[in-house]
Amino acid sequence: MQADKILQIFIENHQRYTHGLMRFSVADLISRKYPSEVSLKLFKGLACSDDENSRRFAYEGLDVLRIRSDVDDSIRTSVATMMQAIRFDA
Repeated sequence: MQADKILQIFIENHQRYTHGLMRFSVADLISRKYPSEVSLKLFKGLACSDDENSRRFAYEGLDVLRIRSDVDDSIRTSVATMMQAIRFDA
């Protein structure tokens, strides 16, 4: 329950994480702490956002999720595909 509340706070405030290290740290925590299916769903939604900061947050979280040792190959493949599709403004 407490972990769910913390995740909700992270989601509600993700656009405030504009500093690269802060954005990576929170995305890293989500990728490692929560089940891969939960992290994947969250980052998939953010990856499709019109907001570049949200897409960067998703990309960094997906990158950590991609290298987790306990993630099965189907999720790893989905993550790699999503990461390739994310575009950043020039």
